[in-house]
Amino acid sequence: MNQSNFCNQNGWLVSADGFIPASRMEFHFSAPSQTTGCNRLQCHTCEAPVRYGQGFSLSKGTLLTPTELYEAPDWTELPDIQRSTATLYTCRCRFYQAYSSRPLDAPDPDEEEQGIAPLNWRCAGHPELTLPGQALGHHLAGAQDVEALARSLLMGDWREHAPAYSTGKRPGFALWRLYQLLQGPGLQDELSAVVADGLLNAAPEVRAVAIAFFEAFPGAAHASQLLSAYQTHPDLFDGIADPFGKGKTLAQRLVMALHPQIKATGNPDMLAIIKTALLQESTYEYGRFKLVVERDGQWIAAHMPRLMAVSPRFLAGWLSHYQTLSVDELVERVKEWSGMQLMETDVMVHQIRDGLYRDSTKAELLLEQLNLA
Repeated sequence: MNQSNFCNQNGWLVSADGFIPASRMEFHFSAPSQTTGCNRLQCHTCEAPVRYGQGFSLSKGTLLTPTELYEAPDWTELPDIQRSTATLYTCRCRFYQAYSSRPLDAPDPDEEEQGIAPLNWRCAGHPELTLPGQALGHHLAGAQDVEALARSLLMGDWREHAPAYSTGKRPGFALWRLYQLLQGPGLQDELSAVVADGLLNAAPEVRAVAIAFFEAFPGAAHASQLLSAYQTHPDLFDGIADPFGKGKTLAQRLVMALHPQIKATGNPDMLAIIKTALLQESTYEYGRFKLVVERDGQWIAAHMPRLMAVSPRFLAGWLSHYQTLSVDELVERVKEWSGMQLMETDVMVHQIRDGLYRDSTKAELLLEQLNLA
């Protein structure tokens, strides 16, 4: 079995509102803010496949043994089972109640504190999708069926497959699942091409789903079309409300999706878009600031007055990044910024202390040198 078909971090446990797919082929992969509970866990102590039931937990003081629970055909008929916000997991030698998501490559801190041995459960691996075959409830005979399903999901059918709690935060998660199942460049590239076409779709919701896909898979074929779509049709993104991001625009979603590509390639055209976003947006976003300051600190220094006019928090971010400089070096640089005198004294003091919170002595010395102490 292909090693890529094993869940990350030995598999994940999830609560009652967590996502556990019905298909044994689906597994947990690295994706923004989305955990997939493993449905093929196996105990490496008793060798039994792990059973689970979402929305169940055990009554306090239960006398049920793991073996009794494991062998019971219908948990609703057991006297010590109750409806719950947890997912109840059991093998023949151990049961566990998950009230939140957690990976199995790390111990439960509460159990560790009580001296309870960690769970000896691991993902047993998931079978690969082969065509013809079933994916997300659809029969796929070949590339044409993959393209048709991808287009259907892109245009809105992803909602049918979305976990109830993920509709707003993870638009198009079903597309991510299909992409992961396809494995390998051939069919994955076909899906990516369909998604890339969606970047210029007339519907903002479709564009948002396409952007979210390339944020989740920055290495996918056609991901570079994020940049070309914005360069050729900025009107489709600038000032257009993001249907899934309250108070955000599609341009902001696209800028976030560019981050991984910039980290990987250092593309100057993409970096220029991030710089423009820093100057135009009304809020401070540390990840965006860090991306630029690590690659073009001189540009940041030259634009600090304008950045601080956007948000005083840019001062704290700059100090945090350059905290290893001496106090004299910090003073020399800060005094060059014409915008400093426009900031209220108490705001400036707060940002300096916040930016140098790891070295309070340096913060106070800097305040003294700037006559702010």
